[in-house]
Amino acid sequence: MEKLDFTAGNEKKFFDFIGKLGSERVALVSHTDLDGIICAKVVNKVVDVNFMKFVGYQALDKNLVQELKNEKVKKVIFSDISVENILFLREIEKFADVLIIDHHIFQHDLNSTNTTFINAQGYSASYICYYLFYKMQKIEEMDWLVACASISDWMLFKGIGWLSEVYKKYGDMYRNDENLLKKGKLWDLQYILSLVLIYFKDNLNMAYDFIPDEIEKVPVLEVYAKKVREEIEGQTKLFEKQKEIIGEVYFWLINPKYDVREIIVNRL
Repeated sequence: MEKLDFTAGNEKKFFDFIGKLGSERVALVSHTDLDGIICAKVVNKVVDVNFMKFVGYQALDKNLVQELKNEKVKKVIFSDISVENILFLREIEKFADVLIIDHHIFQHDLNSTNTTFINAQGYSASYICYYLFYKMQKIEEMDWLVACASISDWMLFKGIGWLSEVYKKYGDMYRNDENLLKKGKLWDLQYILSLVLIYFKDNLNMAYDFIPDEIEKVPVLEVYAKKVREEIEGQTKLFEKQKEIIGEVYFWLINPKYDVREIIVNRL
């Protein structure tokens, strides 16, 4: 793996936090997309997580603070979550130490006495987690998942050396071209995993459990991905039938069974 250029924090701060975990209860809060789910897979492979939750940014509020407090956790790990609300963070710091591993552009360096903030931009958050936790435990079997998360988040142009090796390992070839990147084994795998998350949108913990560590087991998930694919195709056909043309604008009200709005908009 290529050495990360940290925008905030460093490896020493990360290992200082991990070294103090002890037997205290640990919560893991991660984002709802594939990058966030794979972050959780990587972290939980090495750390004994007691409470796990997947949230959107709008859920970083007093209700989440209270939920973490009720769980009696003493350590909270956020992955692939951009924490902008300093007051939200300070409320958690009253009862727990915090580790944030992220890759988004940030306004404030969140490092403090109780918070360790690790940020490296241009990489998926999953890759940052993999890079750090790999130094504690050899977790090569998760490399394809991390590559899928990087593809899904379109974080493909840093760490090319590592990505190329992972592609090659699984019989694929990394091509530094936007159109060619949308083809191949790993592209197809990340798409299946992303569709599975759409299918289980209301129960992402179940989706997390279903996503395997072994690449050979991914085809089992096709039964869920297929249902979402059918929804995408069906809704696309409805658009062609029901769209209204108002000047240069297409207008259509969509009411899908699965949340495929973004995929359909991108396709159209």
